[in-house]
Amino acid sequence: MVPTLALGIPGSATAAVILGGLQIHGLRPGPYLFEQQPTLLYAIFFAMLIANVVFLGFGLLGARLFSRISMVPRTFLWPTVFALCVVGAYGVNQTITDVYIMLIAGFIGFWLNRYGFSPAPIIMGLVLGKLLENTLAQSLIIFNQDVSLFLTRPIALVFFVLAIASVTAQPVLRHLKANKAAAQPG
Repeated sequence: MVPTLALGIPGSATAAVILGGLQIHGLRPGPYLFEQQPTLLYAIFFAMLIANVVFLGFGLLGARLFSRISMVPRTFLWPTVFALCVVGAYGVNQTITDVYIMLIAGFIGFWLNRYGFSPAPIIMGLVLGKLLENTLAQSLIIFNQDVSLFLTRPIALVFFVLAIASVTAQPVLRHLKANKAAAQPG
């Protein structure tokens, strides 16, 4: 929660959902939130402290009872979860379109999970995408629509290099690992 509230960058998938909820309510997490809404932040931190103490109590007292959820057969669990998802998706706006969107997003999520994609970057992209678009539009207005001026700024250049390195590092490392494995006598 600290990077989410202080910088506006979600540190986990849960923090990304919370960041989206704050933005829906018109709050923009980041340094200005500490100046504009300090009482809200203190309330959030106090609520998190109280929630952790309460969860500790419930966890210690109900561990045996809560562990029995793992004994519920999946043949009962998955249909129940699916039905609750359909009801939740329909309940927001009372339209079947939301249920279709939920189903499509579920299939996409299943496919991405099956092939090893992490949901955290996707959620971060959805949450931060609009902010990134607005900032890019402002930067292009400042630079008179000249994209090449981004490369004249040292900080921007460092971030471009880091982005390119992060995208190209995995295939290069995989290639080096394959060459090393092929070179070893086996």
